[in-house]
Amino acid sequence: MENGTHTLDTTDTSEISKSKNIENEEKSPPQKLLHDEVIDALIKEAEKRGLSDCQLDITSGSTKGDNFMGILAIVKVTGKNINGEKVQLNWIAKAAPQTDLYRSMLKIDIAYATEVYMYKLFDQLDEFQAEKKLLQPFNAHPKFVLSYLEPYKESFVMEDLKAEGYVLRDRKQPLDINHVKHVMREYGKFHAISFALRDQKPELFAKLAKEREEKIFVTDDEEHIQNMIKYQDNFNNKLLALLNEESDAEVIKSLKYYCKDPVHFNMNTITETNEYSVIGHGDCWTNNFIWKYEDAKNPEIPTKVCILDWQLSRYGSVALDLSYFFYACTTQEFREKHYDKMIQLYYYSLCSHLVEMGSDPERMFPFSALINELKHHCTFGFYMGTMVLHIMISDNTEMPEFSKTDNVDQFMESFDYKSVNEHLFNERARGVILHMHQKGYFDYLKDK
Repeated sequence: MENGTHTLDTTDTSEISKSKNIENEEKSPPQKLLHDEVIDALIKEAEKRGLSDCQLDITSGSTKGDNFMGILAIVKVTGKNINGEKVQLNWIAKAAPQTDLYRSMLKIDIAYATEVYMYKLFDQLDEFQAEKKLLQPFNAHPKFVLSYLEPYKESFVMEDLKAEGYVLRDRKQPLDINHVKHVMREYGKFHAISFALRDQKPELFAKLAKEREEKIFVTDDEEHIQNMIKYQDNFNNKLLALLNEESDAEVIKSLKYYCKDPVHFNMNTITETNEYSVIGHGDCWTNNFIWKYEDAKNPEIPTKVCILDWQLSRYGSVALDLSYFFYACTTQEFREKHYDKMIQLYYYSLCSHLVEMGSDPERMFPFSALINELKHHCTFGFYMGTMVLHIMISDNTEMPEFSKTDNVDQFMESFDYKSVNEHLFNERARGVILHMHQKGYFDYLKDK
């Protein structure tokens, strides 16, 4: 390579001791971690940053079950700066899957374009917040390095937060109150920027909202819709089976409002927007939050959180993020004790940030409007939360090979497996149903 050399190890990190420098053996990913064009771009980026004699070390960055929208690669770039000193850059890259069916079902091209768009948008949001001289701006996102969006080679690169001391939590473990508080504060600040832009730069915000209209979960493909209905009917029957016909009679009645037409209910919930809609995160499960623990006296209490994976980001209700997060990441016991207070914390964070940016929260987003958004948009969180829970509680060894399915039926059926941890799913999914009923979040579907 003209501008430098690189080493490429495509083995899973758990297999490195058994098999080194192998690209195509059975234990390796089905494709190279990064395409040659992306590797060239990485070297050029390092040179733009003042490095020479660059070398790249690229290794697998995730295990089975950690990420469903691509292959993660850890990229370590070493080179010399202008003073001849050795410098290392720590980046992480995500590369799109190449299987046609998998790409089509998950709309991979749109997802990658969305995430790249969001990382570039963060630069504008950072500038807007800097204009306001905020003491604690929203910046809980990775720093963008570069992207490459040629079809079948879609990739983007960010700075590696793990190299800065951030860690992922075990996805099977629900979040406790110390972790949830961090997410509520950051979601509040992030959503507040949309309200401030709508108020102060309405033309810009209208443009951003238009560009972030939902494209992943909506379709007019009748065959795809029928496949989704078939899957949802089967899944909802499993959820109904978690309830007792006598003691849960009213809960069953509420859930059956949703079961009448869940696919169209969810498409409508996602796409219905109003003067309280925001640009949201979109994919709010445990693996998309990475944590820093800097207090040696309280090593279990996080000091920072960073939000990952913006591929499902959309313009929609704040409740889409909130409900998905609470149903995927917390237990019913937690929600019964803390849900209302955490919603209040979220609202306090949003209002405080909005006031600092110069807008009136009572005029832009009164608390009554938040409660109404939750009542009318939490069915999406119910759908995503229960579906993701099924995957979250599974062991890595039982994760289905979605990318190896040959047709749509196989793809949909690959979600239908029984985990060795099924009891954990049953407990947490039942809790989600109970909370939806207790809060009246199914009720607005009664007359639909």
